[in-house]
Amino acid sequence: MKALSLLVPLAMLAVVTNASAAEKAPSAAIDRITLMYLNHKIYPNGAVECDSKVVGDRSMVGCWNLTMNGKSAPQVWLYETDKFKPVNGSARQLAETKFANEPDIAVMKLPLPADINVGSAVEGFK
Repeated sequence: MKALSLLVPLAMLAVVTNASAAEKAPSAAIDRITLMYLNHKIYPNGAVECDSKVVGDRSMVGCWNLTMNGKSAPQVWLYETDKFKPVNGSARQLAETKFANEPDIAVMKLPLPADINVGSAVEGFK
């Protein structure tokens, strides 16, 4: 009986830990941000490609220009609560200008949360 009473709290901890684990952004979200890039003609001389990854404990989306010569540096977005929030400078520039009126975009105040490493996020999408 004592062993059972010790296992129950451990099982509950495992459930709580898994519930807070980040997941990739859903495909519908990737489609929404890709469409924003296309509608605003961000990359007129190539194709836009967006992908989702978990970086650290955060769901992030990277978007870049894809041409015959390769791909550009990614613009990285944090995806949380159905909003895209810019992580690196080029994404922030879009969020504050061309995407400023998009309802799916939200700009975080600087500095970014301490657990977001911009360099690691950008490298994760190269």
